Amino acid sequence: MTTPTACSPQWADNTTHTCVTTCPVLANLYADLTTGYCVPVCPSSYFADSNTQSCVDTCPTNNGIHDTFGNNDTHIC
Repeated sequence: MTTPTACSPQWADNTTHTCVTTCPVLANLYADLTTGYCVPVCPSSYFADSNTQSCVDTCPTNNGIHDTFGNNDTHIC
C-alpha cells in the first residue's frame, strides 16, 4: 500500500475523513509510516509510541529519563 497522495506529507485519518499532521490521541491512533494512514495497531515490525502518536521501529530514549521500551507482545512503547 502506498501513502495517500491527497494527504502527503500529512496522515489520512479515517475517523474524521481529513488529513491531519498528528494522529488523534483520543482515538488512540498512530501514524503508520508505511501506509500514510492513522491506524489503531502498528504493523508487526513497529511499536506504537504514544509520545509521538507514531509507529516507530525503535522506542525512543530520553537520555535515561523516562526511557521507553518496546513490548514485543503488544508492540507498544
